[in-house]
Amino acid sequence: MASLIELKSLSSLTVLEMHVPKIYLLPHNLLFPHLSRFSISIGYKPPPCDNIHSKLLFLGEIDARRPLQQCITFLLKETEHLSLQRISGLKNVVDSLDKDGFRNLKCLFVEGCNDMEYIVTGNELNEDGGVFPKLETLTVEGEMDNLKVICHGPPSHYSFRHLKVLKLFELSGLWNFWDDHDMHSNQPFFNEKMKFPTLEELEIWAVGGIVELWNLSDVEEEVQAFPRLVSLILGDLRELRSIWRSKNIVIHRSFRSLKSLRVFFCPKLEILCPFSVAAGIEQLENLECFIQ
Repeated sequence: MASLIELKSLSSLTVLEMHVPKIYLLPHNLLFPHLSRFSISIGYKPPPCDNIHSKLLFLGEIDARRPLQQCITFLLKETEHLSLQRISGLKNVVDSLDKDGFRNLKCLFVEGCNDMEYIVTGNELNEDGGVFPKLETLTVEGEMDNLKVICHGPPSHYSFRHLKVLKLFELSGLWNFWDDHDMHSNQPFFNEKMKFPTLEELEIWAVGGIVELWNLSDVEEEVQAFPRLVSLILGDLRELRSIWRSKNIVIHRSFRSLKSLRVFFCPKLEILCPFSVAAGIEQLENLECFIQ
C-alpha cells in the first residue's frame, strides 16, 4: 500500500507497468496525466504476451456496481487495449464503465462477465463511431449466460465502422448480434441493416443460439455489407442450419474478398454455400469443412 501512495509524487511519469491485486489498494486520487505507455492490471494479472498497443488496461474480479476510482476512469479514456474479466454487476460496457465513450480504444476483450446483457446500444453508435470511434478488434467469450445479443436497440448503419476482427467464443445464450423490437428468435445472426465495411476476420465457436448467419434472399445485389471479409471460421455451432440463405439467382458480391472458409462440427448444417454466394467468392483459396 505504501508503494502505491508513493506513486502519487511521480505525476510526471510517462511509462508505467504495474499490477494491483485488489482494487481497494488503489488510491482514489492517483493520476498519471502524462503517460505515453502503460500496462496496468487490477484484480487480474494477465499472462505475458506480445501486444501491438502501447496503452493496456486489464480489469478483473471487481464489482462494477461500486464507483470506480478516479485513476481508472482516466485510464479508460486513454487505453487502446481493454480487457474485462469476471467483473460482477457489469450489465454493459458503456453505461457501467464510461458513458462518454472510449475515444482511443482499439481492442476490447470481454470474458466471464456473467451479469452482462449486451455490449453496447445502437444509440451509442453513430457516423463518427460513437462510443467506439477507433475499435478494431472485439473478442467476447465464456461464462456469460445473460448475454443474448452484442448490441441492443435499433441497428445503426454505421455500427462498428473500423472493426477488423470479431471473435465470439462459448456463449451459450447468444442468438443475435443486434436486436430491436421488430426482431424475433428466428432472425439471422446478422441482418441486412448491419454493415461491417472493414471487417476482415470473423470467428464464431460454440455460440448456442445461432440458427442462421445471413439471409440474403431479400438483399439487393449491390448491397455489400462485408466487402473486406477475408477469413470466416465457424465451429461447434450445434443449431446452425445455414450460413447463407438465398433464394435468388442473382450473384451476391458482399463476400467477394473471402479467401478462407473453415467450418467444423455443425451437425445440422444443411448447405454450405448456395450458388448465388459461391459464384461471388471468386477469391476463395482455402476451404475446410468437417460437419460432425
